[in-house]
Amino acid sequence: SLEISKQESTNSSQKLTDEQQKCQQLEQSLETSKQELTDSSQKLADEQQRSQQLEKSLEISKQESTDSSQKLADEQQKYQQFEKSVEESKQESASFSNQLNVEQKKCQKLEDSLENARKKMSELSQQFEKSDNFQPEKMYSIKSINNGNFLDIPKGSAKNNTPIGQETWNGSKNQQWYFQPLGGDDSEYYHIFSAKTKKCLGISSSDNKEGVLNQYPCYGTDNQKWKLIEISDNNFAIQCKQNGLILEVSKKTTKIIQQELNDINNQHWELTEL
Repeated sequence: SLEISKQESTNSSQKLTDEQQKCQQLEQSLETSKQELTDSSQKLADEQQRSQQLEKSLEISKQESTDSSQKLADEQQKYQQFEKSVEESKQESASFSNQLNVEQKKCQKLEDSLENARKKMSELSQQFEKSDNFQPEKMYSIKSINNGNFLDIPKGSAKNNTPIGQETWNGSKNQQWYFQPLGGDDSEYYHIFSAKTKKCLGISSSDNKEGVLNQYPCYGTDNQKWKLIEISDNNFAIQCKQNGLILEVSKKTTKIIQQELNDINNQHWELTEL
């Protein structure tokens, strides 16, 4: 029995040793499992962190995409505004071109008017040349080729309608005359007025035949406008605009009257600058 008990005790010890080994193995497995669980937890934590980073990156990408979309919308709006500005600029350019054309036409009209004015000035200049360059600030004597006497205001009278006579030269202002050139449609005509009385030579407005030359304030009427028709150097016929008649020394009375042009000495006058 003792031997059997020893044998049983030995078996039990062996079993206990086996169980202890199993227990150690289980503890090792548990420790391994714990380590694996720890590693898995760490991996999970890492994955969660990566997931959060990815989510954050995705959110940033979404925001950047939203910003890009907004920038694109802004650029499109700017482009539309630019197109509108370009269209307005084209319209303004077209309007400016039209205004430029209008201004060019105005300039052309002004140039044409200037050219016409130059032609008129040239014609007037030529007339002055033909008229011995009569200047408004200079005085002239008017002598009859027929008898050598000079147009004269009798006694220097300033009375209106005073008949103009003729006398030998005495150098007084009664015998001195200004020639005032006229313009426009009257560019070929002059006012002839006295240095003494400042009144214009004229024929009564109702006289169309043999009217007597007299003086009156300068009213600018046709009976006070005179055209000089050159006969020869410094010699002229003096024609009234009102009726086209010529100043003449009357053969009967020696008064200064008007008659039709007949190219005789009593219609010729020598004009001399004083």
